[in-house]
Amino acid sequence: MPKKSSPARKVTFKRIEIEKLLFDPGNPRFGGRSGPAKLSVIEKHQDRIQKVLEGDPHYALRLLESFKENGFIPYEPLVVRQMDGKYVVIEGNRRLAAVRHIVRNKEGSFSAELIARFKKIPVLVFHQQEDQSHIQDMRVYLGVRHLFGFKDWPAESKAIFLDEQIKSGDDLERTVDELGIKKSAVRRYLVPYRMTQRAKQHLKGISDQEFWILGEALTRSAIPEYIELEVDPDTLEVEGYNLAKLKKLIDFLYGELTGAGSRNFLTRKITDTRDSSKLAKVLSDPKAAAKLERGASLEEALLEVQTPSENVKRLRTQLGEMAVVVRSIARGDKQATDMKRKYLEFLKSARQYLKANA
Repeated sequence: MPKKSSPARKVTFKRIEIEKLLFDPGNPRFGGRSGPAKLSVIEKHQDRIQKVLEGDPHYALRLLESFKENGFIPYEPLVVRQMDGKYVVIEGNRRLAAVRHIVRNKEGSFSAELIARFKKIPVLVFHQQEDQSHIQDMRVYLGVRHLFGFKDWPAESKAIFLDEQIKSGDDLERTVDELGIKKSAVRRYLVPYRMTQRAKQHLKGISDQEFWILGEALTRSAIPEYIELEVDPDTLEVEGYNLAKLKKLIDFLYGELTGAGSRNFLTRKITDTRDSSKLAKVLSDPKAAAKLERGASLEEALLEVQTPSENVKRLRTQLGEMAVVVRSIARGDKQATDMKRKYLEFLKSARQYLKANA
């Protein structure tokens, strides 16, 4: 009987020459989509990605001092996939950018001895398999490490990764099973991302932080109900929404659109994701929602849905916060002193009212 061939090793630890290591243009960290690409296409984008990683928000060059002092730590290898004699980086793009900067030594800032230390660096290789099983291995690795692990991606990068993996109900079930996460956690990232893709013309230029404001808002059941959001429960594909209400929601979250095409953040109804619960409470009530749509502040609209005791409690909290600010006003300024005196008189009267109506 012929000998059975031993199974191919899927992962190998080794040291690789820096010239053989390539950035992946499809990496979700900088908004890309991983997928089949020719080596020539990948190589074409290397200098562009180097510049991207050296700048905001990645700041790869901040790693230089650590590398000069400590070298490349072996137990933090790059994670790569083998491709025609080269290695495309799955994990560790910032570190690769920093090392490439040292090795290129364009400014003459690094010694020959230091450069020699980075000619080869440690990597963990996911080998190309004929059955493509390496794709599943990499998917699980990235998901566990970046979605809910200790090497956190920005929220939008997580969403891009999930959107790429989930195209059907089977994909969703597989992702939930492989990564050991709840469907609600996947939904939290995926639905707002797919919303932004369908409504791009209304959400141009939003940052990752702004993206997450929408994501946080959509976790409150009253807000999806307000925009009449329809989502396929099996695939989490966005099937429809009320466009007029969505435009209102965008104004509440990001500010009204200006003539220049930007948004006036001073007109936002919320200034912190913690205000999402207040917004949801207002939008759950048609009368309060209509008041907010007409230009009322979030606090004014809340008066429509809160009980008298809740309003008294909120006023007491606000007065306390204002008192702290007033007490911090610098002494010696006559106008500031007069304002402080008048406010303290008002505060005394307000407290008497609250005590009488508690």
